[in-house]
Amino acid sequence: MSPLVAQLFSILYRFLKFLFLQILVQIEQERPPLPLLRLPQLAYKNVIDMMTACEQVTLSLCSRKTYAIVKNTRHRPKSLELWLNEYNLLDVATGPYKTTNSKRNFSALIGVTKKWRCFNPEETVMIKGNRVHVRLITDSDGKQFLGTFWEDENTGLRTIADYVCDLFRVDLFCVMLENDHRRMFDWLRNRQSFVNIFGIGDRNQISDEDYCYGRRRINAISLL
Repeated sequence: MSPLVAQLFSILYRFLKFLFLQILVQIEQERPPLPLLRLPQLAYKNVIDMMTACEQVTLSLCSRKTYAIVKNTRHRPKSLELWLNEYNLLDVATGPYKTTNSKRNFSALIGVTKKWRCFNPEETVMIKGNRVHVRLITDSDGKQFLGTFWEDENTGLRTIADYVCDLFRVDLFCVMLENDHRRMFDWLRNRQSFVNIFGIGDRNQISDEDYCYGRRRINAISLL
């Protein structure tokens, strides 16, 4: 085969490959979305169980019906733990828990950020009676979690923690507080009888009086 013929075949091959990929893209764009709620119960239960915790929370925010489906039909894993950290994130922790230094696998589930004036969200959802701006956020590892935007961050933290705990029917496993300490102490005491791990994000940002108040109010297995 002469070099000219080989070059023509190469050009033709790349052109046909390009056309094939364009057809695949068009088919993918025209494919209708999965009618999840029209599937039999066992089928959509299996679909929900294959979702990540973040995807389940996001689905639950679509409507009251999806909230009820996620809450009542999903498989309840024994190892699911919710960690409210000092970075205004609610994390899901997996892996065996032995000590506070045990290596755990964490993934961000939902976060809270203070809303700014020029913010123009793509979506809003209802969370426990609050109309909340939301956006999918990608972290440094390429994983996505749901970001929520509030006028008051601590109100947002309390609200999303209550929402997710109710949805997954679990209590918070770990709570790390950064500010608004007394109000957060009282909220935590009212929502659950004890927490496995409790800590203050920055000990220098809390008064001795508030710190002692929290120690008296919070029943924790481990204090950080």
